[in-house]
Amino acid sequence: MRIRTSLLYLIISLTSASIIVTAYIATQNFTNTLKSAVKENLNTQSVNLMDKLSRLMFERVADIHFLSIGKILGSSNLTLAEKMDYLRAAERAYKTYGSISIYKINGIKIGDTRNVLIGINDSQQPFFEHAIRGEIYYDKTPVLSQSLEEYVLHFSAPIYDNKGKISGVVVARYPLNKLNDVLQGPLPTDLVSSNGLLIYSNYDRESIMQKNVSNSKIIRMLKDTTNTMNSPVENGPGFYFGWRTPNRRISRLQGKRLVFDIRR
Repeated sequence: MRIRTSLLYLIISLTSASIIVTAYIATQNFTNTLKSAVKENLNTQSVNLMDKLSRLMFERVADIHFLSIGKILGSSNLTLAEKMDYLRAAERAYKTYGSISIYKINGIKIGDTRNVLIGINDSQQPFFEHAIRGEIYYDKTPVLSQSLEEYVLHFSAPIYDNKGKISGVVVARYPLNKLNDVLQGPLPTDLVSSNGLLIYSNYDRESIMQKNVSNSKIIRMLKDTTNTMNSPVENGPGFYFGWRTPNRRISRLQGKRLVFDIRR
């Protein structure tokens, strides 16, 4: 009788232990699977957002390049009024820019789709200095537009006359608030310049272009990442793109390349 009882206890103990071990293994597998699924989801979202930013920059550069090489703005057969009507139609079609302007070769603004600050001399502005030398230019970080009174990214390019000589400059202004269309989403998201200036935030609007976060731990972590993917935009703006979650998963976009990193 005692032997039977001992065997029964032993069998119950072994069975219980087996159930507990099996349950523990199943729980661990479920937890690991869940972590992997969350990580993969964040991976996908970060790649998608970075791709949107990259395509946004590529499209803006393509827009200004198209205006530059087109025959409209440099044509001697069209009046300034006709050229401005063309730019207003382009602005309505793009639904992206705050304004588009034409500058003479001396840096004087002679036309603007918003008719603001006509006659101002912007010959010392980077967007003019680079474009008048024949370059496609865009700001590396947002600047406060004097004409729009808001932060923008300038995109500029030379205007060529019928003989192929530079006769002026076309400048498009991309308002910073347009990033809402790209970066809006459920996760708190920051866009930070390479020197640590907070360029955009979908949850801390008051700190945009005011707060420097270069010494924050998350930015130091971002700068230490080494995983890279090529960006279609050469010499792109020096942006860090990141989001914060409780388990500190982060991503970034910097300079000539897209950089992705997830950390637990």
